[in-house]
Amino acid sequence: MQQTFQFWHGGRTYNCKVTELDGAASGLWWSFTLGSGSERYLPFRTARGDTQANVQERVIAYHTNFMTKRAAPPPPRNNVGRPPKAKVQQQQAAAAEE
Repeated sequence: MQQTFQFWHGGRTYNCKVTELDGAASGLWWSFTLGSGSERYLPFRTARGDTQANVQERVIAYHTNFMTKRAAPPPPRNNVGRPPKAKVQQQQAAAAEE
């Protein structure tokens, strides 16, 4: 398997290469950039059976999932503290009717 390759998918050019990291996440990782962008993604480690086709498939799946999550609305935050008085009164009224 070659250490770098490039492919085109969905109107984007993906530049993939093997990157060596130091520290806690040390080892060889597949990284990619989009077109001439400077943002680098390191989605997964290299594996013995890596081929250009299966790495390309994994990169597309990773990036599609990443973009879907980025476009989704943020999860609701938990409200800490007492509920507003109007809500408490509505709940008490509903409980009294039962």
